[in-house]
Amino acid sequence: MTEPSAAQRLPSIGARLTVDDGFHVPTTLDYFWTETNWFAMVIPDRLLTIQLYPFFQTNLDVCSAGVYIWDDTGDQWWNCRYAKNFWHLPFPRQPLHDLQLPNGLRYKTLESLQKYAIGFDCPDGEDVHLDVIWEGIVPANRAKSGNHMDQPGRITGTLVLDGETIEINGVGFRDRTWSPRSQFGQGVGPFPSVGYTWGTSLNSDDGFFLLSTNDDDEFLEYSLIDGILFRDGVSAKLTEARRTIVERDPKNACPIAMRIDVVDEQGRTAHIEGMNVNRFVVNLYPSLLVWECQTRWTMDGIDLIGEDEDNWGIHAFRRFIRSR
Repeated sequence: MTEPSAAQRLPSIGARLTVDDGFHVPTTLDYFWTETNWFAMVIPDRLLTIQLYPFFQTNLDVCSAGVYIWDDTGDQWWNCRYAKNFWHLPFPRQPLHDLQLPNGLRYKTLESLQKYAIGFDCPDGEDVHLDVIWEGIVPANRAKSGNHMDQPGRITGTLVLDGETIEINGVGFRDRTWSPRSQFGQGVGPFPSVGYTWGTSLNSDDGFFLLSTNDDDEFLEYSLIDGILFRDGVSAKLTEARRTIVERDPKNACPIAMRIDVVDEQGRTAHIEGMNVNRFVVNLYPSLLVWECQTRWTMDGIDLIGEDEDNWGIHAFRRFIRSR
């Protein structure tokens, strides 16, 4: 008997704790239907960043699973602390809320939409082991599209890297998407370039998240797609926002310094300035290139730690680089 496809199995293996803690049944037969469950972790005292990026293509019955670890000593796959993306793994037979992938990545939901146990053991003999608890600071932000969510958090645990055990006490972020995601096209969806930017205080429940798209041919000015401002743990949707790239690296166009101004639906405002302290360039999937940068932010005098992620359609980035 032929084994059922991932889409056919989901009603049984994908039983969800809530609508967003498990796999979603595809709403189309499009083979580009994709689900992601990304976690970012920032360890500020080591200038270290960890990114976990599984990429599930349900209708193809396959997934990929990327694990990237870098600091300020290397910004490429070949000179960072660790990087490997496993492609064409079999779609998992376990539910998303208690998942173990063949590349050594583990996710377990401890509290729905709030608390997660995350682990990784390199399957290739590298001395890389991750064991952390990720816990949300404010409720997840849900996009108006209904197929995307974002959430700031904090992380505690340990990372073993090249024989050293590193105690983790930092901040993190996660997002989830579920929709067709084509690997063809000129941009990031309809946009040539998108900013995915966030910052969180280590000492208080203050921070922001901004998803923005470019407004100009120089790719210096970006305006609001979605986002939140949270102060003392009270979160509200952004109604206005502008991300300005103050400086890009003249050699590779990676952002160096940024300025952000936002207004939320409660009328609160924030002025935010940031400097990137590490960088890593990654081709997360064939049509998407990202400069991933750990960032030191100040938000109206409050120190934040986070990231500025400069996302590009790879064709648009190639043209932009050549034009410079």
